[in-house]
Amino acid sequence: MSWSAEGFYVNDDGLTVDLGGNVNQYKISASYAQNSTDNTETVTIQVGQFMLATNFYNASTNCSSVNQADLLQSIYIYNADSFKQGDNFTVSVSYDDAIDIYTNVGNATYDAKTNRLVFSNIS
Repeated sequence: MSWSAEGFYVNDDGLTVDLGGNVNQYKISASYAQNSTDNTETVTIQVGQFMLATNFYNASTNCSSVNQADLLQSIYIYNADSFKQGDNFTVSVSYDDAIDIYTNVGNATYDAKTNRLVFSNIS
């Protein structure tokens, strides 16, 4: 069993009509694969940035977030009972400058009430 999906996420301040330097645009790709040999499951989510809100650059944070909507807070994968075998996933990230080095950032769990895998980075 496997699946994949992709799309774009755009965030701006909702006021400026000139997008140049005022918008962050991300391409998000997600995929799921199950290894039939050992029954392990992998969900992979890749985020690439295509436009950068340079007019919102903050030197103290080294970030160009327009507002909180640019900061990853949660990930939800809907209709999880149609593919998942387990109820818990380890969540790890890697960055472009060290793509082969993964850092554990938490866990995603299955929420039966909403039928989704949920990862929340909000403490």
